[in-house]
Amino acid sequence: MSFPRRPRIFTRSQILLIAFLAFAFAVPTFAHAQTETTLFNFGPAAPANPYNGLTLDAAGNLYGVAYYSQAVYQLHRSNGAWQANVLYTFTKGKDGGYPSSPPVIGSDGSLYGVAAGGGTHGQGVVYKLTRGSGSTWKETVLYSFTGGRDGAAPGNNLVFDNAGKLYGTTASGGDSNPNSVCQIDYQGCGTVFELSPEGTQWKFRLLSVFTGKFDAFGPAFLAFDKASNLYVSSSGPPSGFEGQSGPGVIFKLVPHTSGLWTQSLVYYLAPAPTAATLATSFLTNPATFTAPHSTTASPIARPVSVPRVAARFSSFLAKRTANTA
Repeated sequence: MSFPRRPRIFTRSQILLIAFLAFAFAVPTFAHAQTETTLFNFGPAAPANPYNGLTLDAAGNLYGVAYYSQAVYQLHRSNGAWQANVLYTFTKGKDGGYPSSPPVIGSDGSLYGVAAGGGTHGQGVVYKLTRGSGSTWKETVLYSFTGGRDGAAPGNNLVFDNAGKLYGTTASGGDSNPNSVCQIDYQGCGTVFELSPEGTQWKFRLLSVFTGKFDAFGPAFLAFDKASNLYVSSSGPPSGFEGQSGPGVIFKLVPHTSGLWTQSLVYYLAPAPTAATLATSFLTNPATFTAPHSTTASPIARPVSVPRVAARFSSFLAKRTANTA
């Protein structure tokens, strides 16, 4: 039996990269050590093998997915204990299969997420779960990937903008160039996409196609800032940094009134030993943290305009801190 390309399990450097993004947008205060409490022990039945994080709603319920048991589930408190409810089980058919990131909650109260497989073309879907009567939920496929220019195997978080549009990434697909470094194994290096609600339908728009060169490959985690700029993490190494231990990159996509987006390199993550040192330094004193950066890679022709920008990550953090102060 074949499985869709499973969304990437992050290396230490890639986890640190995502942590840097989270800290840049949140900049929390670390007052004292935290205590771990087990909320729920999963068993062999669905939703077994929970995968890739949780989403918290306003009522304190948690939502997640179980990749191999094909489930979207909810954890809620009942009589002082946490209980699990399976909200939807994918069939691996046209409805999708292998849910790969926790759903996000829309303004309508529905759950929106991605599944790495299944769909009309077997390349994954973006789905919506709407609460029905009682404890039932109805699934609607918003988009079914073809595995071509639009991408394949959506595997990471979706984010909403202020206009209600959805943004996400695919782990593969996109680039049809037979000389692409990703073509042999994955039929492309991944994409960044937008879905816009238009009446009862959703319109798909491709924002970026990764090539495995300056932009590295496998775009993953997404986050918006207050200025509606979209930040994207990508695995590495980018062209010119081959052979280094697990680096990655962060890009910024900037929307313009013309409807176009421009893309720039924000930060190139150093190899793993250096990244661990940087993380320690940042957590110890975020205000004075300074990260090394690289500007030696050159942008290449892309579907969106790519200016020659490689900003210091420390400057990026300082700006984010100032905006959230």
